[in-house]
Amino acid sequence: MPQFRVKFLKNISDATGHEHKMCQQEIDVEAETESAAVEEAKARFSSGEQSDEWSLRADAIEVEAI
Repeated sequence: MPQFRVKFLKNISDATGHEHKMCQQEIDVEAETESAAVEEAKARFSSGEQSDEWSLRADAIEVEAI
């Protein structure tokens, strides 16, 4: 089964006002499809953050096959 690395990213501003993406968490997932991997990673991320909504802690998701 394919494996994917799903990264949860948060946009933060530095002292000069420039935005940067900071990785909140990386989760490796075995799944049939990329979209299934994202859904599994969202569930894991949300449960680890004790929140039902992943988007409260991250602004974006990046996925790569590994």
